[in-house]
Amino acid sequence: MTPVPHFSPTTGELTEAQLQWSHLSMLNAMTTGLIHDINNPLSGILGYSQYLIRKTDIPEFLLEPLKDICAESTRLNQIVSSFAQLCRREGGISIFLMDTAVHDVLRFHRKTFAQRGVHLEERIVENIQTASRRNLVQQAVSHLLTHVVETLPGDATEFEIAVELSGEPIRFSVFTRGPLKKRQATGTDHLDMVRALVPCLQGNLELVPVNDTEEIHRITFTSSDRTVQKP
Repeated sequence: MTPVPHFSPTTGELTEAQLQWSHLSMLNAMTTGLIHDINNPLSGILGYSQYLIRKTDIPEFLLEPLKDICAESTRLNQIVSSFAQLCRREGGISIFLMDTAVHDVLRFHRKTFAQRGVHLEERIVENIQTASRRNLVQQAVSHLLTHVVETLPGDATEFEIAVELSGEPIRFSVFTRGPLKKRQATGTDHLDMVRALVPCLQGNLELVPVNDTEEIHRITFTSSDRTVQKP
């Protein structure tokens, strides 16, 4: 007669640990998605309320509501950031397609940019697979784009903006061509966010002045331990 197998406490503990890890992984995926879904529209609300507040032709009766929107958006952003830090674990790194992540950000911003007369030319290499923190990558890309557009003068149609994504190493670049002397000095809040996010991704941010009419904002992501461009 075949004896009934006896599971030792060590095996039982291992099984329980595996189940717990599975549940934690699922919870982490859910919270990461939730934080990302909140941050995307929140960045737009906060950025454009700040932009409207700085405009000098805003009617007085709209100024106070805009300040309230900006203050509450800032408070919510701080809450979400605190929640993200609480939920973030070593396993927050995932494998994803960088080009898909960037396309999602561009799709979110395209309509609001178009309302300002800004058209984005895309030069994006497809199927760049990387291992990183997708939500932080998208936040960095979103804030950099918003900074570039917000610092354009009123007549933004004078400028050409191209977005480029390339691999090995992965570089996200925003090329701006136009009368750079007309650029506004304000709108650094989003650039500060990029400066805060990029070190978390073990990357770096650089501004490359090409000449009097061209400049490049570039994030180089060096945290990926698996960067593959698939055929």
